[in-house]
Amino acid sequence: AADGPGPATPTEVPASSAVELAPFVEVGAGPVGATAADDGAVWVVSSGSDEVSRIPSGATEPDLVVRVPGTPLRAVAAGGAVWVTSFRDQRLHRIDAATGDEVRQFAVPTDAPVVRLTALAD
Repeated sequence: AADGPGPATPTEVPASSAVELAPFVEVGAGPVGATAADDGAVWVVSSGSDEVSRIPSGATEPDLVVRVPGTPLRAVAAGGAVWVTSFRDQRLHRIDAATGDEVRQFAVPTDAPVVRLTALAD
């Protein structure tokens, strides 16, 4: 008798439980992250092109592209906004999720770079 389980046996997945793949959506250069908004849109951070793109649920292309200078890296959607960090500029950008307008920028101390963003429930 062999130790441990034997080789995996492929099984057929019933059509009713098959996973539906989302369409391929082209975004800016160097996509490094994504966040989902309350409206179902997905925001993709593209550090190579200094932008974030909003992709509405079911869409095949972004409907909004927002320039975020300074190598954007992290994003989180919360409270009707998308919060995006920019690595080189050491800034936190607040973008209105409905319009794509930058509402405000916050300087981040250079001795405390932002490595993670988290949204807390209201």
